[in-house]
Amino acid sequence: VLIIPSRPVTGDVSYRASGNLSVVQLPTNDGEDISLRAGASLVVVSELDVDPTGTVTVSAGQSLTLGGTVRAASLVVEQAGDDLSLTTAVSTLSVNLLGAGSDFTLQQAGNLRISSLAMQGGNISIEVDGALTIGGTTVASAGRVSLSVLQGSVTATLRATDLDVNARGAITINEFDALNISLLDSDSGGSVSVTAGGALLVDAAVHAVGASTVS
Repeated sequence: VLIIPSRPVTGDVSYRASGNLSVVQLPTNDGEDISLRAGASLVVVSELDVDPTGTVTVSAGQSLTLGGTVRAASLVVEQAGDDLSLTTAVSTLSVNLLGAGSDFTLQQAGNLRISSLAMQGGNISIEVDGALTIGGTTVASAGRVSLSVLQGSVTATLRATDLDVNARGAITINEFDALNISLLDSDSGGSVSVTAGGALLVDAAVHAVGASTVS
């Protein structure tokens, strides 16, 4: 158990445990790089705030629990062995879930770029209060992917079986393999574009308004 009531000196912080690690209190400062790693389970009770330029890196061989909002320029989840739920206000995010069938849930304030999201067959649910970009080493072996983009457009490169997307702006989806779509809804009338490397089944209405294109 890690409890640090105060830190008189500002600087990067790294803590590692071979077994379980519980972080009850850890003061943070703007621009710091915070690294927390556990060989077994990692629980972080306090909020981690190193915005606007800092980086938070976390890793757990088993379950990973971040109880508060993570505020940073970048959040890196090196690995987690079970379902993962995050509340964030970050600019970039990468996640690696090792558990077979583990699900990923995210609530994000502001625009977000997901540079890497590696899965082992679980479902993904993402709600972003801004624009969303998923690219790079993206979704590997995911099940159902649900994307809700409240204030912007969504551009995503995916590998999933089922997809539903609701966005304020344009929707652009690139899927490596076959894909079943249950929802494609652009609230503000943005264009909708979907490209699949295999069979594409659209099992719902596609909503785009006015002169917007659907392809």
